[in-house]
Amino acid sequence: MPNYSAQDAVKAFYEKPMVFRIFLDICYMREAPPPNSVRIRVLQNKKVMAPASDTRTAFAERFTEESFLLPNGEKAVLEFNPQKIDSSALTIQIDTPDGQHADCVIDMQAIR
Repeated sequence: MPNYSAQDAVKAFYEKPMVFRIFLDICYMREAPPPNSVRIRVLQNKKVMAPASDTRTAFAERFTEESFLLPNGEKAVLEFNPQKIDSSALTIQIDTPDGQHADCVIDMQAIR
């Protein structure tokens, strides 16, 4: 939007609740099982954070401009109430149905 200023942003968003979203593309095997097969846990301060919503779809990488490979994982969008997230490290743990495990630690101070 042309001429959109910081003051316009304050008017549009001040004191309105926002959602904290995590977008994940998880690739783990050819011809992956249907969505919701991957176990995802989000922890902060050694406590499991339950998402307000968890939307999953099959993930397939692009092969060419017009086509995709068969699904090789899943795409997840997790939404959290931002009032329940603080500035300490956030850990995402992923367990796939074929036995793979991954941890991702996000420094929340760095993304303020």
